[in-house]
Amino acid sequence: AGGVMAQVARVSRDVTESEMETMVEALGTHWQLPAEQALFVAEVAVDKTASQLDRYRLVREFADACTYQERARFLNVLFAVAAADGLASFDEIEEIRRIAENLKLTHQDFIDAKLKIPRDQRQQ
Repeated sequence: AGGVMAQVARVSRDVTESEMETMVEALGTHWQLPAEQALFVAEVAVDKTASQLDRYRLVREFADACTYQERARFLNVLFAVAAADGLASFDEIEEIRRIAENLKLTHQDFIDAKLKIPRDQRQQ
């Protein structure tokens, strides 16, 4: 989960503090990691060496470990990371679209999650 969230956060090259905080919060809330462990996972995930991982395989492994409902709910987390700095950019939204496809989710799942972000926080 941390690695997939980091894919979205790294789209703009620099991971912002608010993106990092959103990732840590999500790891604590959805994966019940204590704050210290969640921070460690997020830091490892956004590290430059982690960016060299096979992104396709990372997402597919995550998909295989989760139920359909868990994967669909995870899109909300990805959009929260994208919008953490106030605006989900077009490139971040497109990255989430690619991730959704690799998570074996429908386009409607993607749209449903995207529309949960207010219009003024989404770049068209």
